[in-house]
Amino acid sequence: MDVTEDYVKLLNDGVKVLITAGEHNSFASWYGALEALTNLDWDHRSLFQNENPNRFKNGFAKGAENLGFIKFDNSGFLVSERMAKPLVDAIYENLLDVQPKKMKTRVSGETREVML
Repeated sequence: MDVTEDYVKLLNDGVKVLITAGEHNSFASWYGALEALTNLDWDHRSLFQNENPNRFKNGFAKGAENLGFIKFDNSGFLVSERMAKPLVDAIYENLLDVQPKKMKTRVSGETREVML
């Protein structure tokens, strides 16, 4: 089932989309995900294609308008669970134009302070 048109509609309607990928994901290649996003035929395609990736401590981020992509080094399939703090840091440092706020959250049964 091809859902490409659904993604294009969401993006063209202004819905914010963030795709994360781990370097060692054996289910889906981060390179394939980035390639697919780069070739989506949406209103801001050329902006996304021409945006240079921002390298950060745990990987790189790329984004334009309401589409963001973050690739994490040394991570696999469960990026959001295992890389929670680096994920939040990467979003604020590379994709959002807002100041983060501190809050506490539970990650894998452990309470942590994160910036949101």
